[in-house]
Amino acid sequence: MYKVIQWFTGQLGRRQLREVLAHPELQLVGVVTQNPAKVGMDAGDLVGAGRTGITLVADIDAALAIEADVVLLSGIEWKPDLIARILASGKNVLTTWGGWYMKYEPEFEMLEAAARQGGASLAATGNMPGLVNEAMPLFLSGFQCNVSRIWTRERNQPISNTSYDQLVGFEGVSKPPPADPFNHPLVPICTWSFRQPAHMLRMRSAFGSTISAAPMRTGALPPRTSTSTGSRLGSARVRFRGSRFEFTGIVDGKPWLVHEFELVHSYDIGRGYRESPDDPEFTVEVTGTPSLRLELKTLGGVDSSENVLEINAQRVVNMVPHIVAAEPGCRSILDMKLIAAGHGAGPRAVDSVDRVAGGRDG
Repeated sequence: MYKVIQWFTGQLGRRQLREVLAHPELQLVGVVTQNPAKVGMDAGDLVGAGRTGITLVADIDAALAIEADVVLLSGIEWKPDLIARILASGKNVLTTWGGWYMKYEPEFEMLEAAARQGGASLAATGNMPGLVNEAMPLFLSGFQCNVSRIWTRERNQPISNTSYDQLVGFEGVSKPPPADPFNHPLVPICTWSFRQPAHMLRMRSAFGSTISAAPMRTGALPPRTSTSTGSRLGSARVRFRGSRFEFTGIVDGKPWLVHEFELVHSYDIGRGYRESPDDPEFTVEVTGTPSLRLELKTLGGVDSSENVLEINAQRVVNMVPHIVAAEPGCRSILDMKLIAAGHGAGPRAVDSVDRVAGGRDG
């Protein structure tokens, strides 16, 4: 039995909390919120799972004092100082925000030292990065030789997304398009996150000598956006209907890894954008011997946005035993066994936890 603390309870955190409570090998021992309105609420009531006796707290020191094997850290903000405190307290950390491949990040030494102090490990997962940027290319590469180029794409349709911070702060919904497309809030965020799997994939441990060991840099092309009158949030006259970004990894002056990231809020934007909910969310092409293409389409659920949140939540829960077993330090999927489903269940209706508790992340 693994003792788990769910840290933050936004859209993703509530889904993880739901799965922890249903998992036969996981024991919930604490829940942390940054929303004052949730303090004192029973964890089960938050996700419609019945009372648990575990109440939500906002006191970080009190949470760190709880005996636990792993912290599932959610939210949409990279908090290396907080992660260092959690690691130093002896708790492993799984997150979907930052920490995919830390070796070349400025916080690496600090987090490594904290992990050694606490005898704990940090790892991250997600859909982008976490799935399309490294897990899918690595899977294909196991059936190839002479890998020379990787192209990946995520087409996201966040129509059911209810996170104000994510819609406004990240995607620019309800805001006019910036005069300089490089000023879009997603450009620096995505450049920061995509460089981690790019570094990981070019390392000898991932792709052997086919990828140069020269320093890597990441560039971004301007997003292509379209606008229309009206606003999903009712606070502006124009909004983004669709955005596309392209991020390119350069080695020895040549592009070898290209990632396209598309967000659409409707299906009538025009040619080249996602045109139907039946279009696959994730596509990967790896050039080698032979060259291969892999498409991944989620099925069922409310919509693509709902399914992507579920991918993230389920992956985190399935990683719990693997991060507990990992050597102390900053870890990546290269350090772990193939992660399969942690437990099975009979037929059941999976309701969105947003129907139980909505609102901003926390």
